[in-house]
Amino acid sequence: MISEEGVAVEFGFEPSLDKISYGAFKDAENYMKDVKDLHRLMSVLYRPVIEKDGKNYSIEAYGISDSRMRAEKFKKMKASEVNSALVFFWTLGKKLLMTLPSFLMEQSKKILDKAQMNNLQTSGVGSE
Repeated sequence: MISEEGVAVEFGFEPSLDKISYGAFKDAENYMKDVKDLHRLMSVLYRPVIEKDGKNYSIEAYGISDSRMRAEKFKKMKASEVNSALVFFWTLGKKLLMTLPSFLMEQSKKILDKAQMNNLQTSGVGSE
């Protein structure tokens, strides 16, 4: 919770990283480059909760001007909360690096199989 104009505002972490907007992604990527910008990074990843249903929630759409205004407030964020977000991305990156080779091999095999099937159909091999 962060107080904005005397009102407590609940913030939530970006719930769907696969649906993150291009602008939010690019800004987050830029802010990850320098530890001095962690408060800006947090203002991209954590946004006001606008709807909540049990454990599920929706956050406000990303807007660079809103993010810039909030960034100063995130300087007061607990180091443990910032660390949790950073560890999440570190863990995600590590897991992606481990699964990426097998995923790429699987995709390459599918493409190769499809190309071979197309070649067989085109050359007439196997047709009566």
